[in-house]
Amino acid sequence: NLANNHQLPGAILQFEDATTRVRETLITYALNNVAGIANRGEAYAWVNNWFRTIPPQQGLSGEEDYTMAWLEDVIREARTRHGCKWIILDPWNELEHIWDKGKNEASYINDAVRRLKRIARAYQIILMIVAHPTKEGGKVKEIEDLDLYMVAGGAAWNNKADHGIVVHRPDKSKPQAYIKVSKSKNQQLYGLPGTTRDQYDIMAAKIRYIGMGK
Repeated sequence: NLANNHQLPGAILQFEDATTRVRETLITYALNNVAGIANRGEAYAWVNNWFRTIPPQQGLSGEEDYTMAWLEDVIREARTRHGCKWIILDPWNELEHIWDKGKNEASYINDAVRRLKRIARAYQIILMIVAHPTKEGGKVKEIEDLDLYMVAGGAAWNNKADHGIVVHRPDKSKPQAYIKVSKSKNQQLYGLPGTTRDQYDIMAAKIRYIGMGK
């Protein structure tokens, strides 16, 4: 939608899925949602124009471990070489996270997010980080009870993120989902916190709005 509605090119750094499958989903989206696209060839060209799908091994540093320094290299390359305006990192827990003995996980995440925000501001880029819930958080069934505190190091995520969104699928066998804006730092710019009921249309590769609240 950022590319289609706002002409913003971006990059998807996907650890848990093959880039070929990510691009197939984007092609499906283009075929069903982008005006003027009539066939797969045109959809393929549109995807190539607007998206970089980055497998982990393409970091500039060539490191085997996916560290914060490696991520900074990827962000820098995506912005300066490819003109990306936004990056999705999916998921956070696949990075190599090592903190000093004097720190705990929450303080490490606090410092890491602050560092990434500085980089994002320097390169004028939107950085979106996907983070999984803790084991206990994954057991929560009601959308009302889910928030950023359910992620490991949750206090840091809640305090440092400008915008926090929870995506909840109570039944993985069904397309229904809840999307909850848990935090909105600047509500005049980002909108108000709240919850929507949605459904993922796999044939169109698009989330469709159903209604507000549960």
